[in-house]
Amino acid sequence: MEEVTPEKLFACICKIHPNYADKFAKYFEEDVPLPSELQAIRLEHVRYYDDLCKKGILWLAGSWADHSGGMQIFAVDSIEKAREVQQNDPLFINGIMYDDTYFEWAIHVPYRKVAPSSREKIAQTLRECGIEPEL
Repeated sequence: MEEVTPEKLFACICKIHPNYADKFAKYFEEDVPLPSELQAIRLEHVRYYDDLCKKGILWLAGSWADHSGGMQIFAVDSIEKAREVQQNDPLFINGIMYDDTYFEWAIHVPYRKVAPSSREKIAQTLRECGIEPEL
């Protein structure tokens, strides 16, 4: 089944507090257990993101490789809604994520992931370059 790209996508880039980034790095890279309170918050975060995915709100998310921050892509109608969703994340509520910045994001490449309303313009540009758009 082909995934249809939402018409509007909003990216959130945020930081992970340095005190926690080190703990997450050790957890993921060295299998060092997280302190119990942090583990409980992390599990709330995972459940929250799972629910957002099931509702079609969270399109993509992940951390930087060094766990110092991350990016989330929300399929919502406005930056305000993306901010609301992000700021209700247990990691954000508990001060682990911070310094969030938001952008509306338009996919241009690969063509098969371009939002339906932008496909014709992107296809025109590709054809001008001698490239036939592939679905």
